[in-house]
Amino acid sequence: MSNIGLPIKNDWIIATNKKERSSIVIDYAKTHLYEGIVVFSIGNPEDLTRSILRSSLNLISVSPGGDLQSANKWWSQEEIRTSWPNYFDATSGHLPLFLLNKIVIKIRSKFLGIREDVEYFVPTGSGETFVCMAMAFPTISFKAVYNIDRYTQWNPNAPLNDLVNALACQVHYDMPSGKSHPTEGTKHETVNVA
Repeated sequence: MSNIGLPIKNDWIIATNKKERSSIVIDYAKTHLYEGIVVFSIGNPEDLTRSILRSSLNLISVSPGGDLQSANKWWSQEEIRTSWPNYFDATSGHLPLFLLNKIVIKIRSKFLGIREDVEYFVPTGSGETFVCMAMAFPTISFKAVYNIDRYTQWNPNAPLNDLVNALACQVHYDMPSGKSHPTEGTKHETVNVA
């Protein structure tokens, strides 16, 4: 079976589902009458997620170049909820399980060429993309890879770390030996919902 046209390059999973994730978050926030959405991110404030959120609901972006900038620490879900009680926390790695399940459904429809005889590398940051992949395909072996670009920096306070460790067949904290960046020579962009 060929992987042409799929978000898989050799044995790397290239997840670029920000659009689907944004849609799920926006629908939930609107349905439950939140005043807006707060997002802590290391990403570009002009990225697709920010554009969609800004046009649909009030957005507080805590990121380099965003509305606010944070001290170099991972804000916990409790700290964010206390600071912005009327805003939905859409920080990567903070979504509740029932929203992750909605992302899982989208992922299953996107990764039709995934094979059980391959161990896949997943660029991992907050752990959200990795957890969703593992939920979508529980019989597949996934290897988490941190610290390959600014989107995949490992943080000891990320709430999904223990779950990634439990689900991963291996965890790498740098580029595995003999591997090159999964997007080298392609037009794919490595972006985590992570």
